[in-house]
Amino acid sequence: MNYELPNAVEMEKFVLSALLLKKGEIVSEVAAILTADDFYRGEHKVIYEKILELHNEGIVPNLLSLIEKLHRAGVLEKMDLRAVMNLGDIAHTTAYVTEYAKVIKEKAILREMVYAGEEIKDNALKDISDFSDVLEKFNEKIDLIQRLITPPKSYNTRDYFNRGGEFETRQKNISKYYNRKTGFDNLDENQIFSPGLYVMGGVPAAGKTTFCWQLLEQLAAKDEKCVYASYEMSAFELFSKTISREYCSRYHRNNPANCDFSAADIRRGAFSQNLNDLMVSLEEFKEGRGDLTILEETNKDIDALLLDLRQFCKGGKAPVICIDYLQIIPHDKDSAKIAVDDIVRKLKGFQRETNATVIVISSFNRMNYTQAVSFESFKESGNIEYSADVVWGLQFEGVNDKESLETAKKQNPRYVQLRCLKNRQGSNYNCNFLYYPRSDWFVPCGNFLDVGSYSDENHAPRSY
Repeated sequence: MNYELPNAVEMEKFVLSALLLKKGEIVSEVAAILTADDFYRGEHKVIYEKILELHNEGIVPNLLSLIEKLHRAGVLEKMDLRAVMNLGDIAHTTAYVTEYAKVIKEKAILREMVYAGEEIKDNALKDISDFSDVLEKFNEKIDLIQRLITPPKSYNTRDYFNRGGEFETRQKNISKYYNRKTGFDNLDENQIFSPGLYVMGGVPAAGKTTFCWQLLEQLAAKDEKCVYASYEMSAFELFSKTISREYCSRYHRNNPANCDFSAADIRRGAFSQNLNDLMVSLEEFKEGRGDLTILEETNKDIDALLLDLRQFCKGGKAPVICIDYLQIIPHDKDSAKIAVDDIVRKLKGFQRETNATVIVISSFNRMNYTQAVSFESFKESGNIEYSADVVWGLQFEGVNDKESLETAKKQNPRYVQLRCLKNRQGSNYNCNFLYYPRSDWFVPCGNFLDVGSYSDENHAPRSY
């Protein structure tokens, strides 16, 4: 390269000098912006590292303590001592330090973009018979630059626990969610539904989409802002579920199994006998629902999806988001496992950054359809087990082979248990539900041997 790389050397000198003022009170603020590698000059990288070390050791960073630190590390002799001494005379105020730090960060990112561009060019000019290798290296460089743009936050223990500091701020924010209710009484008894990454898995026909859609509708009715990003079902299909459930809960609440008015009937227009009742249900439904948005997604990868979702995270209380579902989000990875790990990692990063409550639906391994729910049930479960805050699995009661599974799928209601496999917000638990598939309705219940007014003798639970 025959050109000078982007840099802000004079600003680097000013920032390093300012860090030695006022007993180092702005070190933590600058450390949240810059790493040592962001500095252009090699000696500036070393000086910054030693200032951070002094601060983390509880030693006030000033010119004397810095020189001693550099000497003990055996690096002072390799530096221009006059330049180090001059740091005591460059800055006389801490004003503008964060602005200068941001400029230094921007220059560092620009340098990485230059390096990445040169490497991308070199790779592209080589033999491109294996185009996928060139594209993979390109994507690696883009990912690196993206991580530089959104660097990890760093916190000093003493600063973190200061009055009005990060800990107190976060604690107050989380406490806002202690009284949030999902509308499922048995779930609310066991789970504080606070912001986090939730993963919901289940076998086909256990009602994963129906459960999550009903959950978001119930939250929206309680003034939560909700977003349902659907890769599988259209808005028409999802709202057909809503109408079917509303109709059943209004006119067949005491015996839902007798309601034969399904979402499929609604979609094909087979409701002439119930038209008046249906219209009343719809009008009252529209009045009672809050802020619920459906995003019909098709070919957007996880990065494009998160861009769509960010617009709902601006201002006010962060939303509840459901993504349906994990395994069909488009990707360009070599394997499904790598793709799932990457998507889950990015979802957790997005959730932490926005403080949203994110639910992502996952399918199960076929070999686990007739086994009790466990982490092994989740397809490509690597990052799910480690990154998720809460992991849920839906399973049929009493199923232990293919025959009993097929029998369970034909029931109305179906006896479904939500099993919590991981819960960073408390202990694990199980919640039982009667799932009426014809009406797309989940009804909480206690022990399956005592299902109350929602079943009669013909619907008594059994091992199939």
